[in-house]
Amino acid sequence: MGRKSIYPEELKAQVIAEYSPNTCGYKFLARKYDLKRDTVRSWVLAAQNKLLKEKLTEKDERKENN
Repeated sequence: MGRKSIYPEELKAQVIAEYSPNTCGYKFLARKYDLKRDTVRSWVLAAQNKLLKEKLTEKDERKENN
């Protein structure tokens, strides 16, 4: 079981949506939202990993159906 987040899900979603490695990175977002850089980084990486897993699962399901 993970720890309960002290940050609202809406804030996490906003930060993740704004992230762009070339223009709006971890440090910029951390300053903008008064967060630690590592907090922003962990949210973004978790979202990217989740997306990658979803894509791989879809790809595997398509293979099984063909």
